[in-house]
Formats: sequence, C-alpha cells, structure tokens
Amino acid sequence: MDQLTPLGAAFHFTPQDLRVNRQGQVSPPQRSRLWKRFILTLLGGILLILAPTLITWILISWSARQSLPTTLTDDRAFIGYLIAVLLGLIYAAANFRTLLLCIDLLRGQVQPLVAPVRIWGEYLLIGQFRFVMEEETDLTLIKSGLTYRAFVLPMSQTLLSLEFAE
Repeated sequence: MDQLTPLGAAFHFTPQDLRVNRQGQVSPPQRSRLWKRFILTLLGGILLILAPTLITWILISWSARQSLPTTLTDDRAFIGYLIAVLLGLIYAAANFRTLLLCIDLLRGQVQPLVAPVRIWGEYLLIGQFRFVMEEETDLTLIKSGLTYRAFVLPMSQTLLSLEFAE
C-alpha cells in the first residue's frame, strides 16, 4: 500500500490519486469524496430554500385557518417565496464553485497547472487559480516562489493533488 507523503497528507491525496491525476483523470476516491461534497452542498441549498416556504405555509394556514391549497396562493405566502429565492441566490453565490463540481465530475478532465506558488493568508495562489485552504492544511510545506505542478478541476477550481515541479 502506498504511504502518504507529507504533501499528500496535508492536501488530502494519495500517491495513487496523484498517478491517476497525472493521466488527466479524477481517481475513484476523489470522485466519491467530491460527489459527496456536491450533494451535501446541494441538499443544504434545497433545505435553505424549503425552510422559509414551509414556515410561511404553516404560519398562514394556522393563523388564517385555511386549507393548504388556499395557503399556497395566499398573497402573504409570496413573502416566504421571495425570502426563499433570495436565500437560495445568496447560497448559490457563496457556494458557486462547489456547485460547479457537478460539471467537472461529469467531464472528468483534470487540468495540470505548472506555475510558481504563493501563499497569501489562507489562500494558495498557483498561476491564475486561487485555492482557499482548510484551517488544518499545513501550508508550511509549500515554499512560496517555487514551481509546483498542480492538478485541478478547471470549472470549480478544485485542487486535487500537488507535486514539486523543479
């Protein structure tokens, strides 16, 4: 079994993932992990949209003592619909890269990117791409100014794996 390198452990990829990424593909474990992230993000958005709608229906039908079909078209229900749409738009804007994972995973094409790396706060800057790193990612392993080869999903700008290129 392949041993995790310090870089692989910090950025959550195995040597097998790196080999598959070098061939321009997403490895099965990466694919599974990213589909799970996409689905959870999508479900979070759906719940965020449904919550104000359902609360509005319940409050209107309870206070006005009217049936559900009548409540659905009640003028006051449109306030709940508007809030749901606004929350959905804000959520989609905040999570647009994660939502673009669907397109990247369906295409399955990994883009290699060779460029000098810079660290800026919690961001890892590689060429034109900017990656937000999780708090537990050990960025001390990356040496700013040196050239690395990164393997990314281009639409969602998701970093899959990374290796020293010089």
